[in-house]
Amino acid sequence: GKFPPWNFVAYDEVDRLKDSQGVRFQLLQKLVGIQPGGGTYFPFRTGLTGTPADNGLIDLHGQALAIDDGERLYPDIGTFRAVWCKAGYAERTWEVRPEAKAVIESRIQDITLSMNADDYLSLPDYVETDHWVDLPPAIQAGYDELETEMFAQLERHEEDPLDGEYDLEVH
Repeated sequence: GKFPPWNFVAYDEVDRLKDSQGVRFQLLQKLVGIQPGGGTYFPFRTGLTGTPADNGLIDLHGQALAIDDGERLYPDIGTFRAVWCKAGYAERTWEVRPEAKAVIESRIQDITLSMNADDYLSLPDYVETDHWVDLPPAIQAGYDELETEMFAQLERHEEDPLDGEYDLEVH
């Protein structure tokens, strides 16, 4: 096949790759060429997210796998669970054992930058200012059409088949 002319990929909202057995991750494997143990089309990868482990450290497995092919947290979720997790009800739920937290964090330390908004972010108070303008009729008609389509899509609540979340797209 034909390869793209670059060797770097940045995953925006990499937390959507937390399920390494999910449809989204499997499609990504085909697109990016992720191979357990290495062999991707993109040797340089990074991921961006504001919520890397909102359901616990087990969420980190798929994200790390997308970055390093399983080098740090194992190439398959079964090994990750066997080494660091305890099973919940009928082995349908898993949680990272408390003593494994520090080990997991140390293994991904070299590929992780964690920033706390309280430490790095100071913003002025929000000030809302309305500026009303009269648009030319052709532009106003286009805006009105966009507004109608956007509100119609919000009311339909189409479900995203890949992750079950609701996404808004304006076409």
